[in-house]
Amino acid sequence: MSNIAITQSDLLTFRVRNIIDMFSHMSIKKLKCDIIPSSKPNIKFFAITDSKYDLTDYSNYREWTFRIRKPKLLCGYNEIWKTNNIGRFANNTEWYLDSANFYLHKIEDETSTRNLLMLHSEPNNTANSPAREFKESPHIHIECAEHPFPKGHIPLKYGQLDIILASLEELTKAIEEAVFIVEHEFIDRL
Repeated sequence: MSNIAITQSDLLTFRVRNIIDMFSHMSIKKLKCDIIPSSKPNIKFFAITDSKYDLTDYSNYREWTFRIRKPKLLCGYNEIWKTNNIGRFANNTEWYLDSANFYLHKIEDETSTRNLLMLHSEPNNTANSPAREFKESPHIHIECAEHPFPKGHIPLKYGQLDIILASLEELTKAIEEAVFIVEHEFIDRL
């Protein structure tokens, strides 16, 4: 059984609205959530943007960003969903969340940004313990630091996985709480 699984019908309707709702308070422009075409029918990519990027070029969805109240900062968010069952009854197909990824970037100049941190969750990770628990929980990577910090997993809800992984709603709430921490501990201080 997979953690955090929903039907395709719910994924394509409710989840799109949930993702926009999660980040609308941060964005200074209206957000769009797009389902990114995939060459593999068992993977769906979702990403939000404030249309800074060409929405017809899906190859760079991980770079799609939205502007926030701090003029030198950009944020991005995407999710990767997978299924093991593509069949006739597509709306009843169960999809599971592979990863939810929030990024904070600093604008260096007109053509470049620098990754500051990544907050994400991999609720169906299969690594050995304790790395699996670190990765399943919403956790932070300090992207702008020297090795080994960018690869380190700093879990924000370690020890609460039973609650967080009980439902998509609980995981969404945990991600929202983690983004709140990022906002107040990092974004507000930059």
